[in-house]
Amino acid sequence: MLEGHEFVSAWFTNNDKTIVRSMWSDADGTVRPFTVTTDGPRYKELLEYISEDKLHENTNAKIRMDRERFEQVVVNIAKKDGIDVDDILSDEDKTIDFIVDWFDGGFSNEQLFKLKLKLFEREKVKKSENRALKGQLRKAKTLAEVMEIYNKF
Repeated sequence: MLEGHEFVSAWFTNNDKTIVRSMWSDADGTVRPFTVTTDGPRYKELLEYISEDKLHENTNAKIRMDRERFEQVVVNIAKKDGIDVDDILSDEDKTIDFIVDWFDGGFSNEQLFKLKLKLFEREKVKKSENRALKGQLRKAKTLAEVMEIYNKF
């Protein structure tokens, strides 16, 4: 699909399962994304590299991994804010309630700004060369937007 590149992986990027992001590696090891829609001719070409079952499996794995990363970000922020996370983490229901409450709590512009600064200090954001994604993170106006964009790195 991408000349001079080897297929690495692919997954659906939307709930309707109509958009697929694939990753391709060149001889230098640089990995590049390539996005296709399931109604386009490139999708059929992509299926020569990966089955639909594997796409669904990869999508579920990516969702789990993104959720784990998100939860870790929440825990790290809570610890920095002096919240006794160990007590919360001792009970799965408390953990889930804490994350949902934190997410729904509403953030001031200053808190969102501080969160974005912290995320820009994370290795995956620092090392990313995706200027457009970094710009989206800077401009995000809600916690949900910030976390959604952060998970794309």
